[in-house]
Parts: sequence; C-alpha cells; structure tokens
Amino acid sequence: METHIVGRTLNGLTNAGALVGGLLLVAMMVQINLDVICRFFLGAPLPLTLEIVSHYYIVAVVFLPLAMVERDNAHISVELLSQHLPPRPRELLIAGVCVVSALYYAMFTYVTWLDGLDRFATREYIMGSYVLAIWQSRFLLPIGCGLLTLYLVWKSVRLLRGAPHLLESPDDTAMVD
Repeated sequence: METHIVGRTLNGLTNAGALVGGLLLVAMMVQINLDVICRFFLGAPLPLTLEIVSHYYIVAVVFLPLAMVERDNAHISVELLSQHLPPRPRELLIAGVCVVSALYYAMFTYVTWLDGLDRFATREYIMGSYVLAIWQSRFLLPIGCGLLTLYLVWKSVRLLRGAPHLLESPDDTAMVD
C-alpha cells in the first residue's frame, strides 16, 4: 500500500485508466454482440459498429491501462541476464530502463498530443453512411502514454531510493508451485 501522496495519486490515476479501459472493453463486447444479433435476426448491422470499435474502443482498451500493466509488472520481459544479478544492481538496471522508457513515452506523448490538437483544430471525422467525429479519440494516446510516463519516472526514482517491492508482481505472492 502506497503511503506517499504522489504514489497514491498515481495509483488512483492508474486504477482510473484501467477502469475506463475495462468498462470500454465491456461496452465494445456488448456493441459487437448486438451487431451480430442485428445482422442475424434483423438482416442489418448495427450502424457505426466498425468505426466506433476501431476509432474509440480499441484505442482506449490498449492505451488507458498501460500504467496499470507497468505497475503490476505485467509487461512481457525477458530476463536472461538480469535474473542472475544481485538485487541492488538489478534494481538499478530496471530503474535505468524505466528512465529510458519514460523518455521514449514522453516523446510519444508529446507527439500524439500535438497530433490530437491538430485533429481537434480540423474537427477530424470519417464519412460513410454516417458521419462520425473521431478527433476526440486522438487524445486517448497521450493520456495513456502520459500516465505511463509519469508512472515510469516515479518507479525509477523509487527504485533508485531502494524500493525493491516495486519489482514484485501482485501475482507473485498468490502463485502456487
């Protein structure tokens, strides 16, 4: 349990991102199932399903929970060499990786934010049988990646100060051999 205000705030934002991503995943499943039911029973698909799924749901489901995945140490990792390091050098190595990753995601956040502002200015939309504004979804990337950037910076600082518990997965204690 995090006691520092920055950690608590980041945990709250991380949980919120994951919750919104999870709720939108459920909404996506419901909409896709309704689309299939409408196609089968009514002979016509639910309007805009493909567009909403691809421009809103998928983007939110992928990017909003990124910080939670990092917090839970659930990203895919290959530990061929680092698993043989003593604890402190391993923490320092991972802190360094967090800094490099934070720099990358900070740049990605900045670029996608600028893209979102550009799409907002032009009020981007797609046209087919219906017109759908999609500029709003452009801000999901910088929100998710920005939160991940903040979490990576916080994690690196905490690891440099000696917080090895951050390297444990929440499932590590619950695993049974």
